[in-house]
Amino acid sequence: AQTKKLHEQKAQLNKIRSNLESMISIKTSEAQDKADILKEYAFVNAHHVRGPLARVLGLIYLIELEDKGNPTSEALHKIKKDAQEMDNIIKKINEVIS
Repeated sequence: AQTKKLHEQKAQLNKIRSNLESMISIKTSEAQDKADILKEYAFVNAHHVRGPLARVLGLIYLIELEDKGNPTSEALHKIKKDAQEMDNIIKKINEVIS
């Protein structure tokens, strides 16, 4: 009787182990899918968002070089400040994701 009970318990434990392994496999796959999405986001962020922003910052720099001796307009100053803030945010996002 005890042997039969031990075999039944062993079968139950094997069933539980198998179920846990299946659950772990599913969760691992879900985590990998999310990691792949984050990598794709980082790529898009680095190339499609940061590229145009870097060009805007470069244009602002060129305008400032041409305007030496003349005060730069307040609007240009605000654009530069906001573009630099956006650039810093994008860099931080890329650091977190990488």
